[in-house]
Amino acid sequence: MVAQTIVRLPRFVFERAQVAVKEIFEYAHSPDWLRELRQKLTDPRLIAVFDMPATDSSVLMSYDFHYDFSTEQLSLIEINTNASQYLLTAELDERAAKRALETLRKSFFDEWSKINKTIIPPEWIAIVDENPTAQKTYFEFLMYKDLFRSWGVRDCSIYDINDLPVPELLIKNGFIYNRLTDFYLESPSSAKLWATWSQNQIALSPHPREYLLLADKARLVDFSLKSVSNVLIPCRHIGSFKTADEIWAERKKLFFKPRSSFGAKAVYRGSSISQKMFQEILTKDYIVQEYRPPGEWMGKKFDLRFFVYKSDIQLVCARLYSGQVTNFSNPGGGIALIEFSS
Repeated sequence: MVAQTIVRLPRFVFERAQVAVKEIFEYAHSPDWLRELRQKLTDPRLIAVFDMPATDSSVLMSYDFHYDFSTEQLSLIEINTNASQYLLTAELDERAAKRALETLRKSFFDEWSKINKTIIPPEWIAIVDENPTAQKTYFEFLMYKDLFRSWGVRDCSIYDINDLPVPELLIKNGFIYNRLTDFYLESPSSAKLWATWSQNQIALSPHPREYLLLADKARLVDFSLKSVSNVLIPCRHIGSFKTADEIWAERKKLFFKPRSSFGAKAVYRGSSISQKMFQEILTKDYIVQEYRPPGEWMGKKFDLRFFVYKSDIQLVCARLYSGQVTNFSNPGGGIALIEFSS
């Protein structure tokens, strides 16, 4: 998972990313846009998520970009909640590690204090995922467990969502660090957690409301149409095209993503999509982005991951890979540190 190289980029890449993160975060939480978004929502679950008390942030979000050396264009690919690889990046970057861990600690305690009105460490933190020991980043869960204890958290446990003792946990002062990809807590296994969180009885982060406001890929469409930032890629719902033939004719310039996807699952580059698969995605909830190629470094493609809390960048890494989408299965690929030069 670690690439044996350092990616060197101009300093303005970081500066543009910071401006873009601030523009998008502030717009996503602006009163005018929130009123407009509330009127657009029709799904009862999303309405319930939106109507939760306005906690305006989540820990460990990330903004992922492509950068083109030849055009100097920075393009936002997507926004994520529960982003992985933060601690691995901090471990690799000795220069940034102290600050990165301190800003991370502050973000967790800020989220905790919104529910519990105190800045002291919670008594316990539960790290929750589906089948956590089978996750590729399980080692990072173990790293978080040690880190939380070093912050003064008395008890830290890693739970499968099916075994999470909610609401029994409510008898203690605690916090749930949410690594689920069930972003709206809609699956049967998440029912107890949804009931507890939606009644504002527990500190949970990342949480569904911030996913709705920023990381749901429908927001890529909304923010693109509103021209919120110049890093946004032109993006549309697949159902907004007049005909399937129109999309097919333009497919080589396009990238197809399911609205609720994560980890590059079920995404397709238009130039390589089959007619059969194309017909299948026409019946699903997909968004269509203009294709912006990734940068290349030392014979590998790469994207840039900026870890963010609210509108502030905490840490950054490059992710090197081969193939159509970001992955950690190719020799020579993985997390790489970045040097920004003036």
